[in-house]
Amino acid sequence: MGQYVRLCMRGLFLVACVFVLGSAQADEIKIQNLRPSRLLSMLVDGKPMSSGNKLTETHGPVTIFDIPLKSVKADDIHSTLIVEGIPESIKALRDVVALFDVQPRTIKAEFQLVVPLEKYDSKSSAVLRNNSTWKLDDSTARIKVAVTPRLNEDGTITVFIKADGDGESYSMVVRLKQGQETEIALDGLNEKIVREVPIGKEKNPSLPYLKLRVSADDLVVKN
Repeated sequence: MGQYVRLCMRGLFLVACVFVLGSAQADEIKIQNLRPSRLLSMLVDGKPMSSGNKLTETHGPVTIFDIPLKSVKADDIHSTLIVEGIPESIKALRDVVALFDVQPRTIKAEFQLVVPLEKYDSKSSAVLRNNSTWKLDDSTARIKVAVTPRLNEDGTITVFIKADGDGESYSMVVRLKQGQETEIALDGLNEKIVREVPIGKEKNPSLPYLKLRVSADDLVVKN
């Protein structure tokens, strides 16, 4: 019964919005850092943008964060939201969008992948969005590496590392300070020994292992 009453109240509210929005005007909200259709899906359906959901337009009156609007369309090509509503509602939606449409933090990192038995040494660099994943699929070394750095509130960087080789999968997590460097080694792919090792420590060259070096000296956080 309570749910029925709530649905009726919502229906009456939307009907009232139709009358209020009878004199609605159209305006555009420019989106700088996000895909408009993903942003609109999050605002209307409450689904995270990382889920991949998209919404190109609303059908009929809609409320977003208690803001009554006649319609909203997402234009991914021109990176805008086309909004119909009274001026006060459009301004309120513009303020809400500004809370989400912020430049993401980025992390610059350099990695070195070394496989001694394969006589293999490769260096890579990447500029990543915070909490996004950098992947390397190397057919020569027959190794796949995925690295996901995440910036913490105290300025340190947590790095999630996953490596696949010889049909086995390994993962670990390290936390680095700014300016700190570390080496991650798989000493014997078939032994599943995953550990952080001191920089410069001599390793047994007869064992197949993966050395992954993450240089925090080159991790630069941008606002």
